[in-house]
Amino acid sequence: MWGTMWGLCSIRTGPPSLSSSPPRRPGRPLRNRWISWGRRRRNMALSMIRHPTTMNTKEESVIKERKLIYQGSVPIGYFEEESAVLDSDFMGCNTGRELTLAGVPIRWLDGIARTLKDELEGQRKKGGRVCVYQLMSGAPPERKFLPYRQIEEQYGGADRMDYHLIFDGMVEYDSLGSLCELFSVKTPPKGYVGRPLSMSDVIEIYTGDGSILYYLDAEDTVEIQWKEH
Repeated sequence: MWGTMWGLCSIRTGPPSLSSSPPRRPGRPLRNRWISWGRRRRNMALSMIRHPTTMNTKEESVIKERKLIYQGSVPIGYFEEESAVLDSDFMGCNTGRELTLAGVPIRWLDGIARTLKDELEGQRKKGGRVCVYQLMSGAPPERKFLPYRQIEEQYGGADRMDYHLIFDGMVEYDSLGSLCELFSVKTPPKGYVGRPLSMSDVIEIYTGDGSILYYLDAEDTVEIQWKEH
């Protein structure tokens, strides 16, 4: 009876045990079958390996320029060229598995979710002085509503002499996109005297180190400098 019970308790499901392996040749290293079992998913598993690294200052400073990756409503990483960078605390999450199945290489780092959260909260509190410029009615027609690349190639860039200032004031915003939306609604900030923003307009954002100019292109904004005379 005890022998029968012992035999039943010794049965193991899953990968083959080492005891059932055929005798190995002398000098042949013993292969761990528990590791090699399921070799079909080896490439997938390798992409999930956690590397004991943390974000450096450069990675933290450019997070806001990347396309974020979310697990539910929580930002847990971002895309970096053809790969993804995810917070190691979320290893094994649905988002990570979906990226792995899609063949996207994943680099796991510590502390990304917290940094992203702090970065987004900081952006929501951002605001400051902003100026908006629009082309004058007397500006050369051939320079109106053109992609900035064409403006730069043909005319040397946007010319401040062709623009007039239509807004100079303090506003609150959380991103450049939300700032553009702020001046594109029917009820823009008080003091705004121009038309809704469109292609060829220029936004100037003041920072602690000076200001940055952005040209509204067809589908994006381009950082520029005024044409020199």
